[in-house]
Amino acid sequence: MTYEATVIDQERLTADVFVLTLDCPAIAKEAEPGQFVQVKTSNLLRRPFAVMDLDRAKGTIRLGIHQVGKGTNELSQKRPGDTLSLLGPFGTGFSLAEAKRVIVVGGGSGIFPLLHLAKQAKRQALPLTSILGFQSRERSFLADDFKDLSDDLILSSESGDMGLTGYVTQGLQAYLEDLSEPTSSQTILYSCGPIAMLEAVVSLAKAHHIKSYVSLEVRMGCGYGVCRGCPVDVYKGDTIERVRCCVEGPVFSGETVVFDSLRGEV
Repeated sequence: MTYEATVIDQERLTADVFVLTLDCPAIAKEAEPGQFVQVKTSNLLRRPFAVMDLDRAKGTIRLGIHQVGKGTNELSQKRPGDTLSLLGPFGTGFSLAEAKRVIVVGGGSGIFPLLHLAKQAKRQALPLTSILGFQSRERSFLADDFKDLSDDLILSSESGDMGLTGYVTQGLQAYLEDLSEPTSSQTILYSCGPIAMLEAVVSLAKAHHIKSYVSLEVRMGCGYGVCRGCPVDVYKGDTIERVRCCVEGPVFSGETVVFDSLRGEV
């Protein structure tokens, strides 16, 4: 169903990252962590954005947006009172049903959907460790939000001016090596970010016998499965099955994803 959402606020986080707060009670009522909406731009195409946060009582949702092209540049010009056409919420999101302890691992714009999940974990009083990676302090965002929600927060930057020096996976590896076996058996890891990062995260989780779920950032068309423009290969037993990221995903069990099929994605 199509909804008209009114812009309540636009907040700039970095030079190329901003957040839109939208009044859209119907989506705020239904959206779960990891789900996304399709936002219409002037070229008539719709673009998928994860629901970063929401307030069911106020009927608002927040979308974190990385400004990288014509469509997102257009959205960056939206101001309070402007309206947007939204479809959603779509997709299979994250589930905390099995979790006793939670690790979230995010890089780049993959951090956005993890904030919604982290807030849900906090509401359920689940111990939460957040491990986030950025290019530099100047290009970091939402770190304070995660600090307020997390029992442990591990930051890393490629530039070395924020937290650990290096990639987010280095922080994850150090953390996992310190986990006791009973703790790891009760822990579930959730991640979103670039494909290469996700593949490394899943490999580390598997090596430490931790179940993982990943949210894939792939190109999408319609957003609800009709166009089949977002294929993802997953393992089903001894076979490989092609599924739709927008319906069966974007969240998948990490060990089922055939990462070789996603080499062309960023």
